Amino acid sequence: MDLICTTLRLPETFFIRERAIHEGAIYWRSLASTKKLARQATQRRLDWFQDIVSYSKEYVDYPETRIPSIDLPNDPLKLTNDDIEAIATSVRNFWGSATGLSRTP
Repeated sequence: MDLICTTLRLPETFFIRERAIHEGAIYWRSLASTKKLARQATQRRLDWFQDIVSYSKEYVDYPETRIPSIDLPNDPLKLTNDDIEAIATSVRNFWGSATGLSRTP
């Protein structure tokens, strides 16, 4: 256990504390093309990530999450490309981000 803690630079209490239960769903683009083993591995990685973030909140003051309220239809398939572009623009404006993505060589 000491070697694991030293290698990962985490205290022993990180591994022996009670794990938080995380609610929520993972949405897949296509369940048919995603193998069960891959879904399970992704769920485990998400659990680890959530555990690390939860643990680190004891030591790090993260900024407040700011997510705009967006009026979406009950059926997301009814969204048009224009709707999606308008939503993306409103979110960029809300966050004060650039109006588009640019890639630098």
